[in-house]
Amino acid sequence: MPSLQRCLCCTNVMSEWSLKTRNTFILVNELIEILKDQLDAAQKNLGRLAIDAPIYGVLSSVRLLLSDQQSRSEEMKNESWASILSSVIEMCFVASAIASPVVTCDSPEGFLPDSSDLPSPNLNAQTLLVSAWRTVKEVALLFGQVSAWMLESDFRLIEDDVILKLGLHLKLLLLETKHRGAFEQVYCGFSQLCYALWRSSKPEIHNCPTSWLLDIVHDLKDNESAAKLCATRRSAGLPFIFQAILSPEVEMGSGELFKNTIESLLDIASNGVSNECRIHALNILRNLYRESRLNQVIGPYVARGLILSITGFEAPDWPERNSSTLLFSALMTRIFGVPKSKNDFQKKNSLTGRVFFQLYPSLYPFLLDRLRICVSDIENGGIHLHPSLFPMLVLLGRLHPPVCEFSDSAFQLEPFIPLVRACGASPVLKTRQLAAQALTPLLTSTAYCRLLPELLDCLQNCALHNKLHGTLLQIHYFVKDLPQWTEARDMVFGTLNDKIEKLVSLLCSCCYLIRYEAVEILRLVIDSETSIKDVVADTCLRELHCRNQIFQNKPFYPLAYQKFAGIGIPSNVFSHPAYAELLKHPLSEVRLEVLQRLEFLDTATALPACLWPTLHYMIANKEEAIECRIKALALIGRIGEYNKKQFERMLQLYRETTDDTFRCTALGAAGRIICPSHSDDLDLMMEWSEYLVESVSSTFPFRQMVVESIARCVELLKINGSLAASTEHGSILLNLWACLLRCLIDDEEHIRTAAAAVVGDFDTGYWSQPSVAIVKALEYLIDKIGSTYTMRVLLLLFDMVLEEEEQPEDESQTFETGDSDVFREPLAHSVLFCQFIKHCTRQHVVSPSDSDILAERLENCWKSLGSFDTTAVDLLSSNRRPATVHIMNVIKLFLMTNSFHSTHGNIASLHQCIHNWLSQLNPHWFTYSIQQLVFQNSV
Repeated sequence: MPSLQRCLCCTNVMSEWSLKTRNTFILVNELIEILKDQLDAAQKNLGRLAIDAPIYGVLSSVRLLLSDQQSRSEEMKNESWASILSSVIEMCFVASAIASPVVTCDSPEGFLPDSSDLPSPNLNAQTLLVSAWRTVKEVALLFGQVSAWMLESDFRLIEDDVILKLGLHLKLLLLETKHRGAFEQVYCGFSQLCYALWRSSKPEIHNCPTSWLLDIVHDLKDNESAAKLCATRRSAGLPFIFQAILSPEVEMGSGELFKNTIESLLDIASNGVSNECRIHALNILRNLYRESRLNQVIGPYVARGLILSITGFEAPDWPERNSSTLLFSALMTRIFGVPKSKNDFQKKNSLTGRVFFQLYPSLYPFLLDRLRICVSDIENGGIHLHPSLFPMLVLLGRLHPPVCEFSDSAFQLEPFIPLVRACGASPVLKTRQLAAQALTPLLTSTAYCRLLPELLDCLQNCALHNKLHGTLLQIHYFVKDLPQWTEARDMVFGTLNDKIEKLVSLLCSCCYLIRYEAVEILRLVIDSETSIKDVVADTCLRELHCRNQIFQNKPFYPLAYQKFAGIGIPSNVFSHPAYAELLKHPLSEVRLEVLQRLEFLDTATALPACLWPTLHYMIANKEEAIECRIKALALIGRIGEYNKKQFERMLQLYRETTDDTFRCTALGAAGRIICPSHSDDLDLMMEWSEYLVESVSSTFPFRQMVVESIARCVELLKINGSLAASTEHGSILLNLWACLLRCLIDDEEHIRTAAAAVVGDFDTGYWSQPSVAIVKALEYLIDKIGSTYTMRVLLLLFDMVLEEEEQPEDESQTFETGDSDVFREPLAHSVLFCQFIKHCTRQHVVSPSDSDILAERLENCWKSLGSFDTTAVDLLSSNRRPATVHIMNVIKLFLMTNSFHSTHGNIASLHQCIHNWLSQLNPHWFTYSIQQLVFQNSV
């Protein structure tokens, strides 16, 4: 029934409704008519769903109107409202069918209809997907809202079989939808419906969720529909069906369905007839273990889930192993909580062994038996990877002994210690590392003191490199975790001092991985016990002098030698010959370590003269590692004194190098060594200032370098009396001022604050907020600099106002990114700059020739803007962005002509012309505040 006819038929009834209900009724009817047109268009061509028939917008409006009407549901006991709901539901089914091919596609992110049928060449897959999944979202939310509303109200505008039909449709969407955004929103609507179904007193409705769930479980057991479901994307919406049905059943029912379901899922995950069934069961279990509403009932099933996930690591198929890892991760979070960091687990993220195994007793024999099998294979020289060792060692690393361990406890951690130690001989590097991490948490202070000497004694008896490395890793973690064992500290260091020769001898091992681990342990020991530092340092230096080219490509060779350099080089004795020798070492890692030590130098006199040529050669050598070149360049820039040749060299490096970090460092070094008193280098300083202007619009490191350079050369922001008439001096001065003003309105607070400090240095003598500092800077610029370089200052502010903004996005781009959260306010800053332009023209004389130049530039700017159709309001949505940019540029030009209007007659005429154009502009195109701004600046 058309909208007007439906409204006329219930005119008598509408008179009894409240004003809100009448307006809602009329508005929903109008939206239904719009929705019909959009559905017809989208049915003919799917591409129009994203171009000119965005169904989800109308559906969202209808859903929100109906949601608001729920509070006035007593006024809806009328056939007209029933007709409306029926029409809306029918159209939702149509909308879902239109969007379904996109969201149910195996690759929805790349779905696009046949190019010959596309309604626009600008349509892309992303735009279509967004429209499709938002349509499905609105359909699902509306179905869930209406169903829950009708089931919980005293009257029904739709029949029970319609409500069940809505539920089946939502279930089907969850089973078939592949796009995560879509099925997560469908879950919200389906969950709302399930809550209402469980609350219903009618058996045929109350039992629907149970029958739906049992049908899916039966299909999984018999492998009837598993192949049709999405095995990738973590089973897509399938786990959400179980989550939506079981969570309210546990809250409001007996929980019997939950018990039967999870038992079935655990059975399928372990004994499923196909790997697809097992994968789906694992993914469903993962969601259930993560669900907070099931906390009270899922605890008894955690142990079986852990056993299932650990054994799943051994599965032959990657998808099943992947699902097992995800399940294991979810269970670890449920048991131990969310860790604060990725690697370091706090005490709050661990349990004592007794508490853990009392909660999950079946895990104690399982872990012991499985570890024994893996260790037996490792000790017999087996090369099996044993993937299940990874989760077991991670799990054991979260356990620690209780403060008081009773000897009669059934769940002692002692039996695990020799097994974890034996895992250190695994051929898998990651397993050795995990075994070392898991060992120390298992130890009591007594076991800690007893085990360390045993590990040190094992070093001489380890014939295999894997076992030797595993032992070193365990010693490494012993020493690393020593601060928490205060009572054992003296004994441990005494043991290490007695047997330090064994560790030092390993620095000469033929395996560089062992060398690397040995030097890591020695570094930790040296930090606490300096008595052995000289012996270790001498050994490291001797090894660094042994440069055998044959071994340079061996694994861990560079890292081991970098550690040697870190220990062998004296920290504060920069005259030590090791610095000069190691700066020429063939390994870039060693040279980089030396350069990092030299960063502690304060002055050029502290750097030995023999190192200067090496540093300069390193910078000039293009074959040198870029990290070393950057470090050397930064070092020379920091401690070097002014030298014209050196300054010229820095600018050349910036000009000729392609690496951005190196270029930034070179220009920063030039800023550090520049001397404001050298007046004979104006050409070089001019080049340097132009590079700063180029860099101030670049990335954050460049902008930070610019403000730091200006901070070191504050005197260059002032007029030099002896050079006041020099054209070059004026250009340098205004270039630096342009950089300072841009830094004061930079997006990064750090840069604005640093620029404000610069203003305080040369003007007020104290620091002020950037918003105050920019006013102070402009006052100084007009009063002090403007008196000598009036036209240059005006042109600088002219360019600051008319600086081009970010270009509007292409029409085919799905999302606009222009309204990002940035500090700069183009219009507000333009107003500020124009105020000071007007102040400058009043305070200083502008010559007729300069006025002609300004008038010509303003007229050219007005012509370059071109024309833009702003008369049609219907273009507001499609052309909002380019129109906004165009109007903003016109307003800037309007403000500019207002500031300059007294200097030239043509400028005053242009100002009036722009004012007339803005006055005729439709008010839809700009805000009231901008209209007031135009009015206030009228001449």
